Amino acid sequence: MVREIEARRMAAVLVEAVTGLGLAFIDEAGRIGSWNAGAAQITGWSAADMLGRDLTRLFATADAGETAALFAAALGAGEAGIQRLCRRGDGTSFPAQLSIAPVRAEPGGPGGYALVLRDICDELHAEEAHRTCEAQLHSMRERQLPPEFAPVSRFTVPGEMQGDAIVHVVDGDRAIRQSLAFLLASEGFPVRLHESASRFLDSVTQAPAGCIITDLRTPDIDGIAFLRRLAQRGFTLPVIMMTGPAELSLAVEAMKEGAVDFIEKPFDDERLLACLRAALERHQRKTQREAQGLDILARLQSLSERERQVLDRLVEGKANKVIAHELGISPRTVEIYRAHVMTKMRAASLPELVRFALRAGAGRP
Repeated sequence: MVREIEARRMAAVLVEAVTGLGLAFIDEAGRIGSWNAGAAQITGWSAADMLGRDLTRLFATADAGETAALFAAALGAGEAGIQRLCRRGDGTSFPAQLSIAPVRAEPGGPGGYALVLRDICDELHAEEAHRTCEAQLHSMRERQLPPEFAPVSRFTVPGEMQGDAIVHVVDGDRAIRQSLAFLLASEGFPVRLHESASRFLDSVTQAPAGCIITDLRTPDIDGIAFLRRLAQRGFTLPVIMMTGPAELSLAVEAMKEGAVDFIEKPFDDERLLACLRAALERHQRKTQREAQGLDILARLQSLSERERQVLDRLVEGKANKVIAHELGISPRTVEIYRAHVMTKMRAASLPELVRFALRAGAGRP
């Protein structure tokens, strides 16, 4: 029972990572196990209204046989989709695109289905809805995503994304934004979506932690200009640039402007995830080195003037007697200053002390 409750909690975290798109997970009996904010916004049915209820409650005309046929079709073909008249919480009806795919369970565990729901009242958005659903379902089929059935450990946020770190997806194509949001959320990455570079710059005013995934050709500010604006603000988080075919020269220019990697569309999900993890790992190492450098500099600045004079000469490789002669003090006094320097710099040996000093820029010109 505890495992089931915890798994349901983690499922809720996953489905809430994507907004504007109805996501639900259905058990093999047709009962709704997860219902995200997007589904609630589209249908007017809250999670409290739908959790544990039969999927047929959503339909304007309840037909258990049609639901069973939809599940059977999904099992046979790997996915299935229908356009269906659905019922809102206020009693009104609306046409919706429903796509469903079976979710592989852990060995010996129960299975279920992943449901993607879109309101298609506006026929101009019907094609986009279908494309988005297909992309989402492809990702679901390729990896085990049983939100309320899988072990909780599958939803642990990667170490490099702890704290306030977020993956910012900046793209003018709504379908791509939502597809990437679901992919990244399913892998445990916190996600924030931005429809343009200017929207990102308006909403993110302080240097963020995490990573940016953006398109080389965004609607208002192109990728190269976006990189320059980020540099002007002092934002150092890694940027992965998505490019189209035959844009190699622009991709190279983007790398020169600070992008850490680029990936050509259409791309494989695993390729993108590998790029993201590598970029975050490199950035984490860089951040740690910079923090260590600032710490060493603070230690260096804590030295007295005489201790600094001794350190500078140790870096030059001079012996205690030579240092004593140059400073007009005894060798024993040099040894005392040297011990103080070693303690303040937290160096375990003379070679380590020299490395610390050189890294902090010590040494006479």
